[in-house]
Amino acid sequence: MPAMTVEQFKFHYIFSSKGGLFNVAHLEELQHFKTAIEQMFEVIKKKYPNLPPINFDFVLNDSLNACVKKVNGEYYIGINIGAYFLLKDMFQKMLSSNKVLLNVGNPLIETGDKNLLTALNNRPIEFDIANIEMIVPKDPVRTSYGSLYMTFCLNFLVLHECAHIIRGHLDYHIKSNHNSDWNEFEDLNPQTNLESCSLYQTLEMDADSFATNWAFIEAESIIEHNLPPIKNDTSVFENWNSFVFNWFFSIYSLLRMQGFNELNVSKCKSYTHPPATIRMALIAGNIISILEKKNKNDSIDEITKNYIASSKEAEKAYMEITCSHDCFGHFAEIYKNTDLQNYNSEILSNWNKVRPLL
Repeated sequence: MPAMTVEQFKFHYIFSSKGGLFNVAHLEELQHFKTAIEQMFEVIKKKYPNLPPINFDFVLNDSLNACVKKVNGEYYIGINIGAYFLLKDMFQKMLSSNKVLLNVGNPLIETGDKNLLTALNNRPIEFDIANIEMIVPKDPVRTSYGSLYMTFCLNFLVLHECAHIIRGHLDYHIKSNHNSDWNEFEDLNPQTNLESCSLYQTLEMDADSFATNWAFIEAESIIEHNLPPIKNDTSVFENWNSFVFNWFFSIYSLLRMQGFNELNVSKCKSYTHPPATIRMALIAGNIISILEKKNKNDSIDEITKNYIASSKEAEKAYMEITCSHDCFGHFAEIYKNTDLQNYNSEILSNWNKVRPLL
């Protein structure tokens, strides 16, 4: 393995408490992804000229997580290598099942066997590197979809962390807490300072909103302006309905790994991060707002039905590769429970209080 560059050594030292640098030199697929992320930063910089340089790389850690840091005035984003392999393993195994996404490729040539996600059920969930068993769909179209879903999720994670930099969240966090790093996924341990929790949940919502908006900006360039798609399979970008279904399927699956537990509003308010089901509801609401601004009002009802169908399909797919029970009801409950709806609205409305602090 080649010696570390100066930048790699700095990254390794800064992330040493989380495992240090995972050098991608020997894995071509990771090199390609890292290059794509660096190119995405350049595109973002055109819209946000004041975006500072961001040092991006992978962290030698098996858990599903990402982290943003600021050290000596420089910004760093690290994605755990476990996140990469968990997402790859999850989507390839989902699409290797002949019971999942029956409208994608030719599911009839796939297996009826239950191939379990290679994971340790810790919190956060970890990739079980000792028992790795990568399964690839037999149908090449389904393999392509699995790769695209993984790309959607990894981009979402990176863009979420990027938002903490662009939107001033991280600088506020450092000033308020004297803590230079911010993890994407945290254990849902109740805190006593509910005002602080409310603020941080709103910042997390804002970061998810940024990541969602950017995904839809990229999709618009493909769907409406005929630019080349992210991957060769263009059926995902055939129209907004198709994109919403597939993108929402991906992000639901990503957050599903964090656990979709039954929600108690008083407990929810004591967390620094919104629970995964609340995040999905906020993301869904943001999608509707994005499409309304694009004057897609005639498609809103159809798209709403579409992301609900996508959620159900993602839940079924997740159960197919895990021993989990059906938790879609916990997500659906948000739209039936007045207390949960009010809590959802509070996170959004709190932005007016949070914004002046940044």
